[in-house]
Amino acid sequence: MAVAGMRGRRSEEEGESVFVSMTDLTVSFLFILLVLLAFFATQFQPEDMVPVSEHEALEHQLSEAEAIRLRLEEALANERERLERLEHERNELAYRLAAADRTITDLRALVGALRADLAEATAAIDALSAQIEALERELEAMRTKPDDARARLAVLLDQVEKLKHSLEDLREERDRLKMQLSRNGGPGFSGCLS
Repeated sequence: MAVAGMRGRRSEEEGESVFVSMTDLTVSFLFILLVLLAFFATQFQPEDMVPVSEHEALEHQLSEAEAIRLRLEEALANERERLERLEHERNELAYRLAAADRTITDLRALVGALRADLAEATAAIDALSAQIEALERELEAMRTKPDDARARLAVLLDQVEKLKHSLEDLREERDRLKMQLSRNGGPGFSGCLS
């Protein structure tokens, strides 16, 4: 039993010695930290600090730079809006240009049709003029034969009157087509009509 009592005391002393050595280690570690802190405190030099006036000047420059940045962002936003408006106007002008191109194409087709009608009317006028001239020559020849040609003369005079009336109608149609063509074709087409 005495041996067991000694063993119990020895284990208590070992436990205390372990506790005491941990405390010593902690105190030693704190002492080393204090020494390092003192070393670094002596290394700190006042020229590493920025003077208050310089700090305030830098803050002022920073605030001015921030104001300039805000103004530039606002100008950029305004330019983007302007660009969007210009893009919208460009699209609208492109649409109007396409519509004008379609109108020009339609007017060119109309001018071509009117020219064809004018050519037909001119050809009909020329044919009727030639027929009238032939009938007038025949009429003149018949006037020299008064007795046997009086009936034929009446028929020919009637035909001449009808042809003159048709010729007048065709001339009016030609003039109407010329006017319509000059209105649709503009000043550049008026020289082509005569």
